[in-house]
Amino acid sequence: MASWLSCCSLAELQKSATAHTEAAVAFARANPVAAVAGAAFVFAVFYFFFGNRKDLVNAPSLFQVNKGHGADVSATSDFYTNIHSATGSGSESQRLAMYDKMVDAYYTLSTDFYEFGA
Repeated sequence: MASWLSCCSLAELQKSATAHTEAAVAFARANPVAAVAGAAFVFAVFYFFFGNRKDLVNAPSLFQVNKGHGADVSATSDFYTNIHSATGSGSESQRLAMYDKMVDAYYTLSTDFYEFGA
């Protein structure tokens, strides 16, 4: 697999990153005003793009989304549990006769647990 990293070993990349970091620290020590101005500029750019994101702050939580889901999880869970239970109404013949509903219930419950939690 060819990649842009194939020209360099991991050790060379680490040495290069260390050299760049050391150069940045040396520049900041020699020019503290420029370093603070650079950090303020980076902060201002991030704030401009991400600081005023009301859509992220006002996004509904998973609990709010789950309330609006409208699925009757307990009925689906009871059906699936009973059809597999020796004490419930489940038997092999019932599972064979209702396999499409049983499989649908399994995937519905699995998806709900994955998306909304237990």
